[in-house]
Amino acid sequence: PAAGGQPLVTLSGHTDNVVDASFSPDGQRIVTASEDHTARLWNATSGRLLLTLEGHTAGVVHVEFSRDGLSILTASGDHSARVWNAKDGQVLARLEDHTAKLEYAAFSPNSRRVVTASEDRTARVWNVGSGSRLQSRMEGPDIAQAAFSPDGRSIVTAGLGKVPVVWNADNGQVRTKLVGHTASVRQVAYSPDGRRIATGSMDKTARVWNARSGQSLVTLTGHTEEILDIAFSPDGRSIITAGADKTAILWNVADGQIQTKLAGHRSRILHAEFAPDGRRIVTVSADSTVRVWNVTARQLQFEIEGHSPSDVQVATFSPDSQSIVTANGGRCAWVWNAVDGHLVATLSGHTDTVEYAAFSPEGQRIVTTSVDTTARVWNALDGQLLGTLEGHKNWVWWAAFSHDGQRIVTAGKDHTAGVWNARTRELLVTLTGHTGDVSQSRFSPDDQRILTTSWDQTARVYRVVTLSELSSLLGR
Repeated sequence: PAAGGQPLVTLSGHTDNVVDASFSPDGQRIVTASEDHTARLWNATSGRLLLTLEGHTAGVVHVEFSRDGLSILTASGDHSARVWNAKDGQVLARLEDHTAKLEYAAFSPNSRRVVTASEDRTARVWNVGSGSRLQSRMEGPDIAQAAFSPDGRSIVTAGLGKVPVVWNADNGQVRTKLVGHTASVRQVAYSPDGRRIATGSMDKTARVWNARSGQSLVTLTGHTEEILDIAFSPDGRSIITAGADKTAILWNVADGQIQTKLAGHRSRILHAEFAPDGRRIVTVSADSTVRVWNVTARQLQFEIEGHSPSDVQVATFSPDSQSIVTANGGRCAWVWNAVDGHLVATLSGHTDTVEYAAFSPEGQRIVTTSVDTTARVWNALDGQLLGTLEGHKNWVWWAAFSHDGQRIVTAGKDHTAGVWNARTRELLVTLTGHTGDVSQSRFSPDDQRILTTSWDQTARVYRVVTLSELSSLLGR
């Protein structure tokens, strides 16, 4: 120490207030942060200026070294953080997604991630290598559909293009391409075991592919117009396709043979899915009806009528296969008994069109989305409103529960997705980055990531960070 408390060295050069400073791990350097919009690196012994880190457009409020001393992290009032090479001052990563001044930023113990805290009331975790809060980003011609593989390691996307793409879910690299359709592919689905992918195309065919190699295994030919939906049965042995030709077709996956055609709708069939127990199929048509079919008997079980004369937006089974929720573009959704078709509950409360509805994993709750900019959570048994998710600035297109039922993710016309506490209905985080409507959002099988698709022609994967993980990253 200096005798009499005198300074060993004075670090002089900033042109405005110095607000933070930090030693390098070896004690040989010091980095300072200033309201002059710069950070500066100094020799701790001589006080000689080594580097000036320029680039921020507002004051730098925090600065620190990585644990290995190779990088420097700055946080600024310009809503961003930056990671710099401590040797030459080059910018390694720009962490730009906050909507207000940053208050703090810190490296994780292994220096591979950074956490930032902002006056926008959010904390965010970033991958230092990519400089992005996203784990991966996938781009293609108007990506409209995306699905995780059952193990969460891959994602398949499709859109206006003829070639669906299988991606590595961790880094966004292309694994394989599914080449063979002659027109746009708008529908994709993984088999339950993840070994196969089914695609439906405007070329009037569906195909089954080897999910790893991308080899076409079988072509399903039988529709006379484009295919609008496709799904595997729970045991993976059958596929149901919905066509613009007013029919749904049940196929044998192994050989591509038609098991039966489900005919009777008076307009195009927009959606088809198996009940979780595989014993029934629900079809949704532009003729304003929903039909439930017995798979074993291969015949109509009952028809749900009474929807207003507009396309039914959605019909989906509850996890126990005993109920169906429907919405048709009005301000209500309805819950029906899936065995005999009688009305169980009416979900009434939205002030504009209901766009989507989905059951929680245990089947006791339903989430609905609406043009009224909200999503709502309901008791699936009696239709009682449990809570409203308010925070989007425009239409909410989509919502899904996490597999543990604790969170809900919503997709909005405001270019964002929201993650909510399903019990308290509190908004936990807003997922930004898309430049167009976010059309769908869903959790990965392990609930650790969220997959979004957007009209900006991209799909994105976000890492879901819990409060406990956040504390761990900070070494607390």
